Amino acid sequence: FSDWIRGRVERVELTGKNVRYDGTRYEELNIVLPNIVYSVSSKRITECDNGFFKASLTEKEINRIAAENAKKGESLEIELREGSLEAVAVKKVLGVSVKARAEGTLSIKNGSSVWFDPKKIDIPGIKVSLKGWTKDAVSGSINPVYTLDTSKNGLYLSKVACKKGRLRVEGNIKSEVLLRNQ
Repeated sequence: FSDWIRGRVERVELTGKNVRYDGTRYEELNIVLPNIVYSVSSKRITECDNGFFKASLTEKEINRIAAENAKKGESLEIELREGSLEAVAVKKVLGVSVKARAEGTLSIKNGSSVWFDPKKIDIPGIKVSLKGWTKDAVSGSINPVYTLDTSKNGLYLSKVACKKGRLRVEGNIKSEVLLRNQ
């Protein structure tokens, strides 16, 4: 406690449930910042080491994000499975609704986005091969699955995993960005 009064903290760990941050609701959010030095008078952090975070988003929240990003005339439903994502999209083509199902994996792009990479596509009644243009068309209607604004608090994604009904992300907190934007 005496270190806190003098403006030094070895480690701060924050864990929140049902946290809303930057328009997204996280089922769980865990943030860790080590070796913090702060000014007691200004109540501002003057130094800290890089930290890390872990977050969990529900399938419902991922579907809400997808609905907001869907193009006009499209609908998209995402199911998070153990190790993979399945998306069912309905799109009107020449006035006819076409339903497509795609299954694939997720990866991190540019430290700020979770991207879907289709491995299998099924359109009832049509034989579809996974050529580049098909893959691009399907992933283009889904991607990005999730985006984190890295400019605000120095949060950068490093890992993503699909669990049944959950999307889990992990990343780093760059102290220089955090200090600059406090």
